[in-house]
Amino acid sequence: MLITSKAQIKLDDRAQAIFDQQLLESNIKVDRLFANLLIIQWAAGFLITVFISPLAWEGKTSYLHPHIWFAIAFGALITLPALHCIYMYPGKAITRHVIAISQILFSALLIHLTGGRIETHFHIFGSLAFLAFYRDWRVLLTASCVVLIDHILRGIFIPESVYGVLYSDPLRSLEHGIWVLFEDVILVYACRNGRNELKVAAMQRAQIEETNEQSKDLAESRALKLASSEQKLSEILDSVLDGFIMTDVNGVITTWNKQAETIFGWKAEEAIGSNLAAFISLPPHTIAGYSRIAMLSLDQNREFTKRRSEISAFHKNGQEVPIEITLTPHQDHQSWIFSAFIRDIQDRRKSEMMAKQLTSIVNASQDAIIGENLDGTIISWSPGAERMYGYKAEEMLGANIRLIIPGEKMEEFEEISNLIKIGDSVNDFETLRIKADGTTLEVSQAVSPVKNEFGVIQGISVIARDITHRKEVEKRINEFYSTVSHELRTPLTSIRGALSLVADEIVEPDSDEAKEMIRIARSSSERLVNIINDILDLRKIEAGKLELHKETISAISVVQRGVELMDGMARSAGVNLSSNIDPKMNLSADPSRLLQVLTNLLSNAIKYSEAGDLVNITVEENEFGRARFSVTDEGPGIPLEHQNKLFEKFQQIDSSDTRPKEGTGLGLAICKAIISQHEGEIGMHSRPGLGSTFWFELPMLKNEEKMDENHNNGEQKLVMIVEDDENLIQFLKLRLHKEGYATRHATCKEQALQVLSKCKPDVLLMDLLLPDGNGLEIIEQIRKIDHLKELPIIIMTGRNVEDLECSPPVVFDWFVKPFDQSNLIRSVERATHDIPSRKVLVIEDDTDTRAVIVAQLKKLKAHCLEAENGIQALSIARSSQPDVIVLDVGIPQMDGFKFVESLNNSGSEKCLVPLIVYSGEEFTEADRRKLTLGITRHMTKGRVSPDEFVSAVRDLLDTVTAQTTPSDSIDSLITA
Repeated sequence: MLITSKAQIKLDDRAQAIFDQQLLESNIKVDRLFANLLIIQWAAGFLITVFISPLAWEGKTSYLHPHIWFAIAFGALITLPALHCIYMYPGKAITRHVIAISQILFSALLIHLTGGRIETHFHIFGSLAFLAFYRDWRVLLTASCVVLIDHILRGIFIPESVYGVLYSDPLRSLEHGIWVLFEDVILVYACRNGRNELKVAAMQRAQIEETNEQSKDLAESRALKLASSEQKLSEILDSVLDGFIMTDVNGVITTWNKQAETIFGWKAEEAIGSNLAAFISLPPHTIAGYSRIAMLSLDQNREFTKRRSEISAFHKNGQEVPIEITLTPHQDHQSWIFSAFIRDIQDRRKSEMMAKQLTSIVNASQDAIIGENLDGTIISWSPGAERMYGYKAEEMLGANIRLIIPGEKMEEFEEISNLIKIGDSVNDFETLRIKADGTTLEVSQAVSPVKNEFGVIQGISVIARDITHRKEVEKRINEFYSTVSHELRTPLTSIRGALSLVADEIVEPDSDEAKEMIRIARSSSERLVNIINDILDLRKIEAGKLELHKETISAISVVQRGVELMDGMARSAGVNLSSNIDPKMNLSADPSRLLQVLTNLLSNAIKYSEAGDLVNITVEENEFGRARFSVTDEGPGIPLEHQNKLFEKFQQIDSSDTRPKEGTGLGLAICKAIISQHEGEIGMHSRPGLGSTFWFELPMLKNEEKMDENHNNGEQKLVMIVEDDENLIQFLKLRLHKEGYATRHATCKEQALQVLSKCKPDVLLMDLLLPDGNGLEIIEQIRKIDHLKELPIIIMTGRNVEDLECSPPVVFDWFVKPFDQSNLIRSVERATHDIPSRKVLVIEDDTDTRAVIVAQLKKLKAHCLEAENGIQALSIARSSQPDVIVLDVGIPQMDGFKFVESLNNSGSEKCLVPLIVYSGEEFTEADRRKLTLGITRHMTKGRVSPDEFVSAVRDLLDTVTAQTTPSDSIDSLITA
């Protein structure tokens, strides 16, 4: 007991010495911190005196008071004593208290210099917090007393210095003192905790030193006794495959074999003498309770239970190594020792991790992964197999795989099993399997042998994938190819047969039979073009490249155009067409694509209607403010089971070659894609025997109709003015009335389209810059309205035509503001008379197509110049000065892009000759800008009818006037 008491006293003395040394070192560091802080504060006080104090004391008048100089001198006085103590008596108590007084006086000085601003009072609380670094509550008491005395005295005698007011209630000093006391309570508690923590750390360090000293003494005392036995034991242990470590009752390592060196990276001489806890991550109660565990084992008169534990070890290189450890206590005379067998389980952990990852992959896979014995007994059944076949794992484990094999596939199964047993694998094998509900499933299987480490086949691995959907898609695609083949061959046969009759003179060229054959060939070619367009549209949809060119259009114009296009088909089928449309309904849409959807729905309705039936088109506003287009027929209707397939790709209700109606089955899928890009919806409802209604909905534009009061009396020629300047409108109306013209006007794009949908003016005067859009958009739209296709258009704008970033649509004349009104009137007069025919340059490399184009343009009385390649075309354009150019882009020697670039780069100015790009390709906006001369139109072969093409050429020829012609630009190129 006496020995224990002496050891404890020695330990306490050592801990106190460590505590005192650590506290002194900490106080010296804090002294140096305050030395720097006091100097910085004194400098800051000087700056506050110069820049802040004058204004703080005297408002906006800045000058220095005598007491300010005193304050600066006072700041130097309170700094010097503290610096002296820090230098002479570092870490001493007197230094701490002097620093506390100086720091608080600096807070008082700062408050004084700022005129008692409340913000600077926080400097006191910060100073107290810094003083708490000393872990000495007495320093806080000294500082707090100085604060209280300062506030009381200055609050009585000079309250303006501390509170910024001329008079202060004494209770205000008490209030500030309470806040300081409140902080002191917290900081005193923190100081006490800090000192206690420092004492605990000192005690722990003393204990470690004592433990190490005791361990060293004990090891030395037993070294001689164990030298010979340890040598023999070391040789035995070095041959063991596991790491072996022995420790004393305190955990100090006494034995460290070669395998332990490999596992931990430390040599025996480096590890022996250290504590085991430095190398492995044992639970705290195990390390601290070695002796308790041993005594517990003795008290119960039984051996200590050996347990294998998986923990982490610390390698010399800093990495954690997973190990398996068995820690066992042994009694050695009156003491205890511990032995530990340690095994590196990194490889096992990696194998387990890989197994877990493989299990996760198998469980997440949608494929069925099945393991079998060689006799077909199922030993593993993945979640994917559960989902695919409908059997739970508990139902199938132990069952035979033949349970899911159809009888007709049993022989096939046996053949594959025999191949697997000899070591072969079978991949991408398509077959049938039976689900739990009795239905069959088409699967693609990969079957492989499973071998053990010696290469002996022990089982079979089967990975099966459900290919039912893929097979359905392949079937639909095959049906589609069959349908397309049929649809392509049929019109080609008609065209070939009809033309051969005419070419072989089996029918007279001028006879009615020849005309009928030509009509059949033309009809079949149009059908062929429509099929090709559907296929190309489908390709664009799949590639995400279906572009829309939206314009503001009226619903009535789209329906009227659709009815006109389908009228011939309806008359041939004896079907009547009717429509019910709100004339004020306007949309923002691509007119050509919208017309494509409408004509497709009309075509389907007519095809499935009997002679005498009615097909009705309605356009109305639904409850959500959207325009709803409906096409209703009186046909046989559509069975309910087929209705959900109609808008899918490669879907047809009847895809056989013997179906009664032709078609590729792509039309409705294309319609759905077009409507979706318009942010609309499409659908249908039908009842067998009662007809069908196909509908689509689009966002609708709201606008108000505003008409000009002046109307045409039927005898005067009507001039339509689209201009947002009211003064210019009134002037033009007055001038035109004097010349005998009637006028109507519109001030915005929407209003202009409404007026033009109800009347046909003789001339249109157009400003391009309108409040709600560009006038070019109006021109593009009205050129697609039948009764306005040939309307002469005169532009009035502040921009030159060559300044446009895109090509303007066809116009008759172009005036840049300000312009001569007389010239404008003469242009209006010319626009109301016939324009003489002009020269047209047709650039097309296909001889037959070029001949057809030339024949079509004969009705315009235009002289056609022909070129079959780019170089020839460029020569003709420069020498013959055509009025209009018709260009196919894909021409040899110099393509259309280079041709247009050559014309534009030949002179100092951009070429302004009108151009029609007539090609089989659909171009992006960037390509369109490159394919632009003067007034340019882009048309796609197969998308426009021959009449539309001829009308476009006529419009361009109408732009050529007697005074200013586009060919003038080519003249300049030639002279250049």
